[in-house]
Amino acid sequence: MSDLNAGFTNRSAGVLERLVSWCGRRIVRWTSPFASRTDGATAATPTTEAEAEAFGVQSIDLNALTPADAPQPSVGVIDSVRELGNQLVISGWLLTADQGPVDAMQVTCAGRIVTDAGVQIRLPSPEIALHLGGRPGSGSAFARYRVQLPLPVSSTERPQDAIVTLLPFSGGRALRPVVVAHDTAIPMPTEALALRIGGGFLDVALEFMGYFQQLARLSPSDKVLEIGCGLGRMAYPLAYYLDDSGSYQGFDIDAELIGWAKDTIGAARGNFHFEHADVHNPHYNPAGLLTPESFRFPAPSEAIDVTLAVSLFTHLPAPVARHYLH
Repeated sequence: MSDLNAGFTNRSAGVLERLVSWCGRRIVRWTSPFASRTDGATAATPTTEAEAEAFGVQSIDLNALTPADAPQPSVGVIDSVRELGNQLVISGWLLTADQGPVDAMQVTCAGRIVTDAGVQIRLPSPEIALHLGGRPGSGSAFARYRVQLPLPVSSTERPQDAIVTLLPFSGGRALRPVVVAHDTAIPMPTEALALRIGGGFLDVALEFMGYFQQLARLSPSDKVLEIGCGLGRMAYPLAYYLDDSGSYQGFDIDAELIGWAKDTIGAARGNFHFEHADVHNPHYNPAGLLTPESFRFPAPSEAIDVTLAVSLFTHLPAPVARHYLH
């Protein structure tokens, strides 16, 4: 294992900055001509840079953003993900937290915009308005959406054996992404094994996949390191997102969980690697030979673009947490 003490602090600070400020990259703010429509008509959605310009896109510097510019919280439900003829159809409803309507939606697969996706938004939803107590003409009365992706499509934009991300916008601001898995071929763990990490394997994985794309601005070519990866819950959606130029490396002190991740996700993706860290822990690895304070991460800092640590530091004593951060 490589000694990363000299440079890991800088890497951690950089990753934290990336998570908080989206790494200073530039995003676009949609100014939709359909923002004031309440008739439930199908809204055309920008899918390419050229089309986006025609719809009125303002490039903004993320370093200048205020808290009000952060992605808006949202409420909604995915009703169904199904194949209909030669189409993959995703349907549901979605609103801002204050029941504002969605006025644009972008569809991506494996980090690439699906240019031939059919998107319908602001479809009538009187039952949602009734449930939420909204007025007949309010946003909750036109909350439904329907997205259609052609089957089959090219290998770089395939909704089969894939994870699809819907990025909605409202009033010129992004909402939290909707991430959907369809017909994934990589096996998932048994319920008993998933309970070892708290259950909710796929639901939690897809939720965090949205965070990685929207908050960390994860690129398909990024090199990812995960501390305490367990059985690969975060790696699972990444296996459908990172391309051949990207990579994933995860380690954990639980040998059984690492073994499952290596035999399933690692076997399916040659650029995904899992390693058992034989670090002593009275609960998770009582026979471990290494002390936490002597452990060094199994990757050189210059080889990593994004570091993940999901539900890790809440399980560590303060001295060990400080050691990992330094």
